[in-house]
Amino acid sequence: MRIPTATYRLQFHKDFGFAQATDIVEYLHELGISDIYASPIFKARAGSMHGYDVVDHSQIDPALGGEEIFEAFTSALKTRGMGFSHPHRGKPPLLRARETRGESGRLPREDRNGSARRDSRHFG
Repeated sequence: MRIPTATYRLQFHKDFGFAQATDIVEYLHELGISDIYASPIFKARAGSMHGYDVVDHSQIDPALGGEEIFEAFTSALKTRGMGFSHPHRGKPPLLRARETRGESGRLPREDRNGSARRDSRHFG
């Protein structure tokens, strides 16, 4: 398991995409940053300034530079031994729920308050 020693958060949007992030990778590395945590990278609503309004979880957002520039960004991180993480790394919960429970994505009655969740004891 990788344990970050120093993280830096990047907020991707139409004016700061993967190319701009690649431009600062060396600087962040020199600062001692070990891992980048970023806003969502999947295709978001047009004009999104935060990326959390994802419209397609199967596509890297073209407004951020697309797949090819994303690969260059992550390659720059890897060559320096830096890690990368972002939210929505898997299929989002609502989409998983819709696939198994129908369009509403509604949880079974016994799980609506979270009591059946494995981690419910942490959320009193």
